[in-house]
Amino acid sequence: MQVIYMIFVCLLLLMQPVAAQQQENSRTQNNNNKVTDITAPAADVTEQGALSSSLSSAAAADQHAVPSLPVLEIKTRDGQVVRFHVEVVDTPESRAKGMMFRQAMPEDQGMFFIFEDSRRRSFWMKNTLIPLDIIFIDKNGVIRHIHHDAVPQDETPIPSRADILTVLEINGGQAAEKGIHVGDRIFHEIF
Repeated sequence: MQVIYMIFVCLLLLMQPVAAQQQENSRTQNNNNKVTDITAPAADVTEQGALSSSLSSAAAADQHAVPSLPVLEIKTRDGQVVRFHVEVVDTPESRAKGMMFRQAMPEDQGMFFIFEDSRRRSFWMKNTLIPLDIIFIDKNGVIRHIHHDAVPQDETPIPSRADILTVLEINGGQAAEKGIHVGDRIFHEIF
């Protein structure tokens, strides 16, 4: 899994023009944040990391067309199974980067945040360019909260409302469109 992720990162870097890399480096120095932990002391509140690239929509869609992305399944309350190919982000750096500066995400894909422990967390949309549904999942794989259509660039914290171990970000509107609700079950090797 780590090898696949490293190959994915290398491909992203090769696709970026030098100017975008320089822009990314200057943004990294500004310590932009993606994920905050509500329960941590103020000094330990954020995970900081590098920011994502500024690819064109077509290139952003192509970058996610990696056939080796793992599949996450959601069994809805009406018995339907919804599948997403997910980019797993499980390090402080990758979680801080999240979906920042991405201009598109294919409909059947998402970003799956995995944390070391289960607790209340908060996300925001700073430097995120597309609307997202943010699905908060507990340690048993049960959806505890869904924040529908998070607004791009909004810095208002979006709390989990419960102790969670993972978060799934998908394109805004897809949770409602696919019948995904609080209480539905996630199937992934982490659970």
